[in-house]
Amino acid sequence: MGRRPETTNKNAYDPPEPSGLRESQEKGLLHALGSLCDIDNIPMAYVEVDLEKTCIARVNRMFCRLSGFSHSELVGMTNLRGLFSIDSNSLGLFLERTKQGGADCASLPVVVHRQGAEGISCSARLQAVKNGEGLKSLVALLSDPPPWRQDDMERLRLKAAVRGSKDAVGMAYPDGRHFYHNEAFSRMFGYSLKELRNKSPQSLYNNQEQAAEVFETIQNGEFWSGEVEMRTKSGQIIHVDLQADGITDAEGRVIALIGHHTDLTDSKMTVLQLAQSEAKYKDFVENAPIGMLITNLDGEIVYANKKIEEVTGYDLRDWKNSSFLPILYPEDLPLMHQQRNQALTTRKEVKPYVLRVVTASGEIRWLRTIPQLVFSDASNSSSEIVGFQNFLEDITPTKLAIEEKERLEKQLIQSRKMEAIGTMAGGIAHDFNNILYPILGYAEMLKDDLTPESIPYKNVEEIEKSAYRARDLVQQILSFSRPTEQEVVPVAVQSVLEDVLRMLRAVLPSTIQITPKISRKCRMILADPTQIHQVLLNLCTNAYHAMMDQGGLLDISLVEEHINPSQGEPVLPIAPGDYARLTVQDTGCGISKDVIERIFEPYFTTKIAGEGTGLGLASVLAIVQKLKGHISVESEVGKGSAFKVYLPIIPITQGDFVEKDISPVPKGCERLLIVDDEDAIVKMLAQMLHRLGYKVTCFLDSQKACNAFFQEPESYDLVITDLTMPKMTGLVLAEKMHKIKPSLPIILFTGYSEMASSSDVEKIGVKALLSKPANIIDLGRKIREVLDE
Repeated sequence: MGRRPETTNKNAYDPPEPSGLRESQEKGLLHALGSLCDIDNIPMAYVEVDLEKTCIARVNRMFCRLSGFSHSELVGMTNLRGLFSIDSNSLGLFLERTKQGGADCASLPVVVHRQGAEGISCSARLQAVKNGEGLKSLVALLSDPPPWRQDDMERLRLKAAVRGSKDAVGMAYPDGRHFYHNEAFSRMFGYSLKELRNKSPQSLYNNQEQAAEVFETIQNGEFWSGEVEMRTKSGQIIHVDLQADGITDAEGRVIALIGHHTDLTDSKMTVLQLAQSEAKYKDFVENAPIGMLITNLDGEIVYANKKIEEVTGYDLRDWKNSSFLPILYPEDLPLMHQQRNQALTTRKEVKPYVLRVVTASGEIRWLRTIPQLVFSDASNSSSEIVGFQNFLEDITPTKLAIEEKERLEKQLIQSRKMEAIGTMAGGIAHDFNNILYPILGYAEMLKDDLTPESIPYKNVEEIEKSAYRARDLVQQILSFSRPTEQEVVPVAVQSVLEDVLRMLRAVLPSTIQITPKISRKCRMILADPTQIHQVLLNLCTNAYHAMMDQGGLLDISLVEEHINPSQGEPVLPIAPGDYARLTVQDTGCGISKDVIERIFEPYFTTKIAGEGTGLGLASVLAIVQKLKGHISVESEVGKGSAFKVYLPIIPITQGDFVEKDISPVPKGCERLLIVDDEDAIVKMLAQMLHRLGYKVTCFLDSQKACNAFFQEPESYDLVITDLTMPKMTGLVLAEKMHKIKPSLPIILFTGYSEMASSSDVEKIGVKALLSKPANIIDLGRKIREVLDE
């Protein structure tokens, strides 16, 4: 544990020695320290019953306030039944087990009957105190009941109506026949509804006298609440918290019984261990599950229990007479001073509040603080205030759980946004591909009309290349809404880098100087070129954002590197071998260590709301890992960052290359029917197919195309139709044509849709699906393939 440097060797458990200068205050603090063993300073209602005399032996002030009786009225009181309502069977069973050497602590519900007011339901933590002759007394600590005990009957009835409720709910007729229970009830007792219909509810009770009491209470129109022993189908006895009531008709007659059951067998609460001696009480304080701290008005520690040591990590021996303030989180100091000043001014205890402390290991923990004033005369609240007594509960796990819940909620919101974007991307892709298709089609035909050596031919090639890049971009957008297996091919990273550099030079401001270092000797990798393009653009975009305000240098390099940890090189979580190492380095603001630890998490972003999705580096990591590579980051705040991407080299030989099919596009003379609602696509396809020798009839309206086909079905050898069209979709059109002429082959064109699958369309005569934009080679070969089947 961490230690605080001190010159004293005093133990933190030793009581402080009073000085002549501050004698009255020290006496008050000594009394407060000693009175931690005094029942009046226990922050719960305390009552001790003398079992030999059957009367109340001791109570504290909190119990007096709870019951409405004075201390003198309570001590010696023998009318215990008038003061408490508690399940006598459960209490008797507990005392009997204790006499026989069983557990000496238990938890039972109890109602305290207040003087001149309604009773209060509490949870009683019981501790049996023994002497040499047997049980001497029974100590009870009372607290608020758990939330499920505060449910009203309306809520119970609502739960009974919910079949999937986690709580066991059963309903029966007044004559004792079951007519409803939920799945939780069935699981708890092991019976089905069929088995319960002819079984009396009383038979589930282990104690028939208790069962009779419960049913008599309900049939008399009263609500019953308490703990009962019940028996499952297997014969196991379980402890059940039962809340039961009758359902009445308009005339007030009980027409049904409803019971809400909670199994307490495995969740018996462990009560505080109280002892019969002062030493045992002190041991309880020192080993309490919450921290206890007494300080004087200067914040110097007079007493701290072991829980404080456990939470903070500091050695208690170094705390004596030291200030508690230095380990408080700096931002919480004003709150602490405000609460202390309020308590000193009003001379009243303030509400609990939350403080953070910095532990010896540097960890931040949240403590729920319940402060109490310490008076020079503990029995006189008008005496001098000499310090504070604080109960500190470590709520760090709860706080972290809340933060995690908030983080997951934000992540869910962001994922839903991305889902909406993905849905919208489908529609955008369809329209975008419809725009691209004529560009690519006409570019291909224009190339056929030009000589390869001419400048116009090269210009058209650039147009074609840009259009294909736009097509790939559409596929990348679609990956948000319909993840697909990307096709990996041998890729020369140099060519992808050059494309990215041309784009960066066009968009980055002159304040950012780009320095490329590309090795021509670096061999190829196996990847999807579009994804490598995405990786580079993401890293370069982040570098730009880091240098946006001040400008700087952007170094982009590519080298081939051999990874071999056995030669003393840095160990990377990848297999030894040859790798293409891509490095993107900037001279921007840099990244802090805590951000680096989370930088690749999905939805994590350092940008302000509305500027970042947190998906950039997460998608980069996913791509790199899928390619069996690795990405690392090095950064220094104020100096810049460097991202290094390692992608495995593929040892390609000449024989590994698949020769490109350069055979001419097959032609034909058949009669084709083209249907598409885009005029530019129809005109382009007509011209393209005329060049291949086909006789083409075109329609922009699917309904008109259907009518023309119905009149002369034998005039067409093949139909090419778009999928998404107004009035009649391509699927409906294909189905109608197939019914008229089952032998008719159909090719279905789509810009993007999830409506068409190969298994469905085959039934209606569709022989092939083609995605827009398809080039003349793919289209020509597919037409010939379908016609020649």
